[in-house]
Amino acid sequence: MASRSPQECNDVLAWTAGCVALVTGAGIRLGKAIAASLHTSGYKVAVHYNGSKDEAIAFTAELNSAFAVHADLSTSIVETSRRLVAAVVDKWGRLDLLVNSAAIYYATPIADTTEEQWDNLMNLNTKAPYFVTQVLLSSLVTQVLLSSLMNLNKAPYFVIQVLLSSHVTQVLLSSLVTQVLLSSLMNLNKAPYFVIQVLLSSHVTQVLLSSLVTRVLLSSLVTQVLLRSHVTQVLLSSLVTRVLLRSLVTQVLLSSLVTQVLLRSHVTQVLLSSLVTRVLLRTLVTQVLLSSLVTRVLLRSLVTQAAAPHLKETRGSVVNVADILGERPNAPFNVYCISKATMIMITKSLALELAPDVRVNYVNPGASIFPDDYDEKLKQIWKSRTPLGRAGSGKEVGDSVLFLASPSASFMTGAAVTPSGGRSIAL
Repeated sequence: MASRSPQECNDVLAWTAGCVALVTGAGIRLGKAIAASLHTSGYKVAVHYNGSKDEAIAFTAELNSAFAVHADLSTSIVETSRRLVAAVVDKWGRLDLLVNSAAIYYATPIADTTEEQWDNLMNLNTKAPYFVTQVLLSSLVTQVLLSSLMNLNKAPYFVIQVLLSSHVTQVLLSSLVTQVLLSSLMNLNKAPYFVIQVLLSSHVTQVLLSSLVTRVLLSSLVTQVLLRSHVTQVLLSSLVTRVLLRSLVTQVLLSSLVTQVLLRSHVTQVLLSSLVTRVLLRTLVTQVLLSSLVTRVLLRSLVTQAAAPHLKETRGSVVNVADILGERPNAPFNVYCISKATMIMITKSLALELAPDVRVNYVNPGASIFPDDYDEKLKQIWKSRTPLGRAGSGKEVGDSVLFLASPSASFMTGAAVTPSGGRSIAL
């Protein structure tokens, strides 16, 4: 089928005929289902994959107008993105729709998260779609490395993680190091995530002995509790049982030396006060990680400076595949949730930057296509938490993508369609 003109691709009666879509992560599960839906609706589909070549070729053989293109979007992302887009444009001479579906998903409990796991999730789930989009906008755009942001963010995250295995007391009792640590926490993004990880470490009590933390976290309510004679009973409360017994902090707190220090500085408030716990979780994770600092960096530092060729020429659109977990976190999939929240912000930022020429929207699916080896009990748990009582189908998610790409959504940009069976309101 010959490619149609850009005007014909916007015709409400034949808007998909001859139009070209690139779907990343289309070799498996949700991406594959989205590619199939788009093809059924008339799109020519470029099926990106990074798994089995035989399976990808077999899938495209089932479709009349599709071809498979391999690319590892987890490494050399900018250059790989260029090669991927070039392969599609060389094949069909145009590109009308980009669907960023490639992603990975696995548990990352905060105490066990490694740097490699963080990088893998953030690179594929957020960095890759950002730069694939950038390549589509202009063949002349200056290469902007998202790695600068990633490296900037990683520093405090892993500095604090290293402290878990070191003698935290000696380091953090130094006022100079305390000032440096506070500066990192206020200006960078990953630190808040691992501040919570520090609280799980075996020597976390000494982290909380800094005079600066004492001044910030003083709570008159907890102070009164500490000044009572039964400090030991308070330390063995349900909160300490959940958090402190795991790391043997209770033993440290019960030592006479630490008891004297705690009574003088009132730092035990941090460990005992549910109010302080909420402050730590909200101010050091939510407010910093999703702060206006991140928004400004994404909007001003790394958003593409020029818009041109492919999508602009066809007045095309971008549809990113996010996740309801990007709006409502679910432990222990912490880093995955962070990556999808970043994807949502990237979508909204690019929607502002690229309007009115290119629309950028996202779908926020709930449980849909489970991996083949997914535990049956976990499947039932996900389904039971979904108001409609079942998992979604790939076609239902694909139809949502199709809607956002269609003329019916011509007045939508920076917006979401949420095919979650009501899961987004029941988390």
